[in-house]
Amino acid sequence: MPSISEDTLEREILVCLNERALTFDELRACLESKGMYVDGLTLRSLVSKMLRADKLFKIPNEKRRKLLLRARYIGR
Repeated sequence: MPSISEDTLEREILVCLNERALTFDELRACLESKGMYVDGLTLRSLVSKMLRADKLFKIPNEKRRKLLLRARYIGR
């Protein structure tokens, strides 16, 4: 299986999260629907890096009792 570059993965994460806020598992499903299969630890690491870089932000959802991720902006 070909390796996905970090830049490509980051771009696809921003595309998924620009459309709507998602949980981590929903984000993974969005990427898999596009044919991008990523190890969970790698994906969590990249999401954390993007949160620290202020590319993503977390939204607490009391109804679902989960944190949702959302893109702050889309970098195309």
